[in-house]
Amino acid sequence: MSLFVFIILLVATGTSLGSTALRAQEPAVKKTPNLQFFGFRPKFDTVASKTTINVGGYADVYYMFDFSRPNDRSVPYFYSSNRHNQIALNLAYVSVSAESDGFRARVAPALGTYMGANYAAEPEAFRYILEASAGVRLGRGFWLEAGVLPSLYGYENAVSFEQPTYSRSMSAENSPYYVSGAKASYQTRNGLATFALYALNGWQNIGRDVRFPAGGTQVVLEGKEFTFNWSTYWGDEQRIKGEKSEIRFFNDLWFKYAPSEKFYLIGLFDVGTQRHDTANPSWWTVHAIAWRKLSKRWGAALRGEAFTDPQGVAPLEAFDPDARFQLFGASVNLDYRPLENVLLRLETRFLEGYWPYETVRKTSVRTSASMAVSF
Repeated sequence: MSLFVFIILLVATGTSLGSTALRAQEPAVKKTPNLQFFGFRPKFDTVASKTTINVGGYADVYYMFDFSRPNDRSVPYFYSSNRHNQIALNLAYVSVSAESDGFRARVAPALGTYMGANYAAEPEAFRYILEASAGVRLGRGFWLEAGVLPSLYGYENAVSFEQPTYSRSMSAENSPYYVSGAKASYQTRNGLATFALYALNGWQNIGRDVRFPAGGTQVVLEGKEFTFNWSTYWGDEQRIKGEKSEIRFFNDLWFKYAPSEKFYLIGLFDVGTQRHDTANPSWWTVHAIAWRKLSKRWGAALRGEAFTDPQGVAPLEAFDPDARFQLFGASVNLDYRPLENVLLRLETRFLEGYWPYETVRKTSVRTSASMAVSF
């Protein structure tokens, strides 16, 4: 073998080994399947490379003592943290979300006393769904989403870690915590205004039968220090075919004023009405909350509220003067964060007034201690 041939073979072998070594060091790349549909080849790798996947979770454990001592440990007409004299899991979930420039989705199965109380009327298959939705961007600022969605009514949700108080207000307990259906929304380019239109399966309903879909609207205006929300609902709450319609109208208005990161003030007013025979009984609720950051780890909140439902329409659809539900209340909350994702809370809540089918005014005092962890 000549020297020239030997050199060529040596270079070829080295090049081959170098290429193999380089390929071994390079990260594996998942190739696009060789699929074509009428000349169109989907670019799965391009979509996947621009999609962000996030996995998170939450758990909220509490002890609540109601000095009125309900007989069965369950506090009636309340869904969030409603177990008396018992260490209980209010809510725990694991969430998986995916998001890209033109797509987003989230699934969050959950369990706890909140889920057991608030989803009791749903079919078994839907009783553990906190959220399950997907959305697609139709244009700049335009989104279309569908599934089990967060409520558009009020600023509160079941996750106490995100709220100024531990317990939920009478407004939250008497309006949807979740909705199901479709949502079309538009956010202005400056992000200061959002408008949304909803097609819903009724008033907090996933799988129960309804006569007709319901509708809702939402307008959110956001500034540097001020947020304003106006949401509406209209739908037929009579689910049995052949009976008279019972159209429900509902308006939810709230604002948040936050002049600094150490203080904010929230005010809310809800009013609803539902047709029944020839009458249109109504209910309303109002509350205000002031939250103050006391130090790096400590915070406090004070709440005052009122709820009036002369015929028990909101919680019971009783349409009965004996079901009058009228409460006035206040609460004080003390928060401590040993870590950024851990929240310890003490809350005392006072409620006074008429409970459904009670003929005299009664007073209820509740004290709760809780720990919430978010990750």
